[in-house]
Amino acid sequence: MPKPEPRPLRTLPERAFRARAQLVAALLCCVCFAGLAARLAYLQLFTGSWYTSRALGQQLRDTVVPADRGRIYSADGVLLAANSSCWTLRASPREMPEEKLRLAADGLAEILELDKAALLEKFSNRRSNDCLLRYRVERNTADRVRDFCEANGITGIRINQDSKRWYPQGEFLASVLGFTNVDNAGVSGLELKYNEVLTGQNGVVLTAVNAWGYTLEQSYETERVPLEGSGLRLTIDASIQHYLENALTYAVREHHVAARAVGIVMEVNTGAVLAMSTTPAYDPNQPRVIYDAAARQRVDALSGKRARSGAAAGPADPVAQQSRQRPVRTGQRVQAQPLRRRAGCRGCEPPFHLLLRGLHLGGRHPVPLVPITSATAARP
Repeated sequence: MPKPEPRPLRTLPERAFRARAQLVAALLCCVCFAGLAARLAYLQLFTGSWYTSRALGQQLRDTVVPADRGRIYSADGVLLAANSSCWTLRASPREMPEEKLRLAADGLAEILELDKAALLEKFSNRRSNDCLLRYRVERNTADRVRDFCEANGITGIRINQDSKRWYPQGEFLASVLGFTNVDNAGVSGLELKYNEVLTGQNGVVLTAVNAWGYTLEQSYETERVPLEGSGLRLTIDASIQHYLENALTYAVREHHVAARAVGIVMEVNTGAVLAMSTTPAYDPNQPRVIYDAAARQRVDALSGKRARSGAAAGPADPVAQQSRQRPVRTGQRVQAQPLRRRAGCRGCEPPFHLLLRGLHLGGRHPVPLVPITSATAARP
């Protein structure tokens, strides 16, 4: 057998170069592993909470449960402002069956009085996970939508319970109470002044969803109960307030008042406001509707720009109405003579004033001031 040829001996420079190459490769691996370790430590220690919130946002869907505003009572316990239940209808086009989109659009458009073409366009956007159908509908409307969806096997329609402000006494004390906007935030009167006090803490319902935003078949829900806001009890006496509003209405009609009339009743010894009214008033349950029937008919008869200008000039906005009258500031000095107690009146409460301030009569007609005592004011 031929002998194998001997391996050539490496020279010293070649062996040194090989050692240096191995050392450089080892250093590069150490640097790479050190960078990965540093990046991992940064993600885990400093940005872990951010990635956790991102993961929860993808895995959970939160539904806000609005809290009720605090109630408002008069001094004698009459409920002036409360809350009523309503329902907000939303849709998730992703979860709706594609073959039933037209059926859902036709049926819901008829129930909710919406445009069929616009509703079908919303449902056709399959990438959308949430779209608003109707805001704050009554119970019968929500029940009709629920029955329609169950009868036709339509999924993806959410009926969320909501709350809206309700004034059970109507226009009674409207200029003092004010009203709220669509977000249940005060924009006028006591509703605006004590908005932070009356506003409650909203609740939330967390629902598990998959990566595409669909509700899991065997999902769980976690609910945080909303907290109602704090209530108010006014110094206003309902009986005296009724008396004052009736007296102002009579004075406006009797003397043909051109603008408006303002009346205030105060307790003499303490300065507590027992009644305060502005005539003409408005209905806080419908603050954007022109209260005067004749003016509303005139605006409805207009069209285009004339209708918009006429509505702006009408008494539809109570904020604009109040801005045109002279405001009564807290602590303002008002000079008036206190009314004396009637002779022989036993057990009468301390007398109080009837103050008519800034009363525009459209002329120089005097306003008759009828002496008021606790006995006469208690009568409706």
